[in-house]
Amino acid sequence: MTMNIAFRPVVRNCRRNSQTAVLIVGLILAGTLARGLITAEEDSQVSVQADSYELDRATGWAVGRGDVVIDYGKYSLRADEVRYHTNTGEVQARGAVRLGARRDDPADPEFSWRTDELDGNLETGAFRSGAYRLNHGDVYLRGPRARRDINGSFTLESARISTCSELIEKDTAPHYHLHSRTLSYSSETERFRMLHTLFKIGPVPVFYFPIVYWNRNWMNDNFTIQAGYSNDWGGFLMAERRWQINDHTSTSLGAELRSNRGLALSSTTSYRTENSETELALYGMRDSQPPETAPGFNRRFASQENRYRLQFYHFHELSERWQLRLNLDKLSDIDMLEEWFEDEFKQNPQPRSYADLRHQGDWFTFSALARPQVNDFYTVVERLPELRLDIPRQSLFGSPFHYQGETSLAHLRMRWRQFDRERAPAQEDGTPALTDTAEDYSAWRFDSLHMLYRPFELDRDTQLIPRVGLRLTHYTDSSRQPMTAADLVDLYRVDDPYAETVDIPIRNYDDQGGAATRWAAELGLEWSRKYMTVWPEATLPRIPGHGVRLVTRPYANYTYIPEPSRDRDQLYHFDRVDRIAKQNFVRFGVENRLQTRDLNRPGIYTVARMNTYADFHLEAPADRGNLGNLATSLEITPPTNISFNGLLIFDMDSARLNYLRSRITFRELFETQADLSLGYSYSAAYRSTELNSMGSTLLDYRGESLTALEFSPTNEVSARFNFPLGEKTDIGLGLAYDFDAGESSSQL
Repeated sequence: MTMNIAFRPVVRNCRRNSQTAVLIVGLILAGTLARGLITAEEDSQVSVQADSYELDRATGWAVGRGDVVIDYGKYSLRADEVRYHTNTGEVQARGAVRLGARRDDPADPEFSWRTDELDGNLETGAFRSGAYRLNHGDVYLRGPRARRDINGSFTLESARISTCSELIEKDTAPHYHLHSRTLSYSSETERFRMLHTLFKIGPVPVFYFPIVYWNRNWMNDNFTIQAGYSNDWGGFLMAERRWQINDHTSTSLGAELRSNRGLALSSTTSYRTENSETELALYGMRDSQPPETAPGFNRRFASQENRYRLQFYHFHELSERWQLRLNLDKLSDIDMLEEWFEDEFKQNPQPRSYADLRHQGDWFTFSALARPQVNDFYTVVERLPELRLDIPRQSLFGSPFHYQGETSLAHLRMRWRQFDRERAPAQEDGTPALTDTAEDYSAWRFDSLHMLYRPFELDRDTQLIPRVGLRLTHYTDSSRQPMTAADLVDLYRVDDPYAETVDIPIRNYDDQGGAATRWAAELGLEWSRKYMTVWPEATLPRIPGHGVRLVTRPYANYTYIPEPSRDRDQLYHFDRVDRIAKQNFVRFGVENRLQTRDLNRPGIYTVARMNTYADFHLEAPADRGNLGNLATSLEITPPTNISFNGLLIFDMDSARLNYLRSRITFRELFETQADLSLGYSYSAAYRSTELNSMGSTLLDYRGESLTALEFSPTNEVSARFNFPLGEKTDIGLGLAYDFDAGESSSQL
């Protein structure tokens, strides 16, 4: 029996296909390469081809010369000259040696071991060679010596591994590779080990790994790794391994090494069924350089070396109507989220812990909520408990009138953050420390809101909706001492963790006011009209479809709230419900949407949207004129390589720009998946303009309508560049400069 096998190693452009984070996935595939050399098949049929062939039947030794090919069991061996023992399987190959897998499809090689000299035994599977070049698909290895023993231990000395084919095709250093003193693999444990390993870009060492353990089954995107440099962290390396334990359970282990901060470990375990989801996440580290603004203190909190995060989330769909949600988020310190979970911090800088049991009825929603203060460095309004009934807007007994209501009963407690240091330390001139702080307060609150609407369709595109509503709120306790909006601002200034020394005097609520009941009413009118312009034959670049339309909806929303029955200054402040005051304003706005049909997307695709509004007060609020804010939000998301979003808030009363944010993103740069994002953010130091409507929804981009909210100044530019090294590997470089602080930061 004879068989010719042709090996065609896969050669890729390594500049475009730099696979998997700093070549560690190359190590994974190396385990697969070793697997190909481990197990011999029972089939021991032998075929030999050669230009010349001699067999000494007395000794059993055969010698083949000139393009010798020996197929034995699983293996196929090719060389210029081969000495082969027909009884023992011993083999000595010289000159252009290539050992690979014996396959039915010669166009699909599993592996290739190339060298000038190879000795071994085709029967036992033990081999050794001098300088070698190995490849498995698009993973390449090279070194001075290699061997495999009969027990399945496969060892490469001074091994270099890369997904760049130049490692074995050229004598120069490849663009990137790992260089290990020893790489060993065991078929019994399916694990390999690398000792004293360097990651190199070209010939330049970048990172050092004293030891790396690996398992060949750690594949299929179950491993991720990040490496880079940032101003705060120094050089960093972060790796995570994931396992699917069974159909319902998965878990992961992670390690993060930062040269400036130390080692961090993490673990996440998830359990999912058809009607439930549970996740437990742990993160811990001993920070060698915890953030400090003064010796032993981070702002006004004691600095923490042992830092951690504990997260637990559980969702259970108890029935078609009942749902249970539990969330616990325990942090070691106030900077934990911002430093190590930056993306989450941007979305929600203060995570919530709660228990929520909810019933979804046909026309109402009932919920029972508990929210405690788990982290004492966050200010939290505790709700222990809150019972709530919400009725969404719906027709009232089939009439043209619509009803919307919400009713709640809650025990509320304002829990201010607990600082470890006085807000203004004693001065050298004898000025005493300011030890008075914001004091907690609590009460039971019953709140019930009822709104009635009567929509009118003036024509197909014009709608007019008058509304009227009444709100009843009862408190079991209140304050005899009034607290104005300015007093609340002072409390929040003192509570600001970023303010090191706040030397202003403050006032607190007392508990001498007794029970209090407040009535509040609202009258309103909302008008809107929709205009549509259509270009049926127009097309937009890179959208496989036709037809473009512009939808414009101008609107006006008038709100009048007469003076409530009880002065809000003596009511405890827990949320917006407690700060209802007289309102008399109108908002004019316009929404624009540019849309088209995309054959690759279902429905209508919105290419751009812009929303602009301006507020005008018919009765000027305290300390302000009749003009309110002018705000514009713009988002452009075409299916091209450029997108943009921006937000502008302008105070018309003081003729001052309060806030500006813009970001432009360029994608698919240099005909790759690389993208570049440029951003600018500016904020003046200003106080929010208070607006309130109980029966309509008002756009509020950054808390502009809240009571007692002050914004800090910001003036920063930023840039982010991400580019792929392959199908599974990306590198990102972030830069930012704060003009006010006069400092820059970067992260790779």
